[in-house]
Amino acid sequence: MAIFARQAYAGGADVTAVLLLCFAIAAAIVFAALAGWEQPAFPATAPAWAAVFAIAIVCTVVAMLGLFVGIRHLGAADAATLSTLEPVVTIVLAAIFLGEAFTPLQILGGAIVLTAVVWLARTGGQLPA
Repeated sequence: MAIFARQAYAGGADVTAVLLLCFAIAAAIVFAALAGWEQPAFPATAPAWAAVFAIAIVCTVVAMLGLFVGIRHLGAADAATLSTLEPVVTIVLAAIFLGEAFTPLQILGGAIVLTAVVWLARTGGQLPA
């Protein structure tokens, strides 16, 4: 999938079209595999369907669209480096909006991620000689 996206993107294809096509192909493959394994359970109410679509649009399409736009403007290496902050942002937002408590292991993991991002930003990923 990544190879297809890279080739389409390099050929000047619209980032939104590439993103939607990649998601459609991935969703079809995953759904087919899961449906072959077990009968799917679909949401039964309109609010449940709204939640499913909100998760799909906000958490997947908008996030990946942001990554693709970031790749276009920052380059792949910088966009990938910034994307490593996602788990840290996720636990901070969970604490703010959902009242989740941080565990010591989460704090340690966040510190490791932040240290790596700062190191990559300062050194460009080059190891010391």
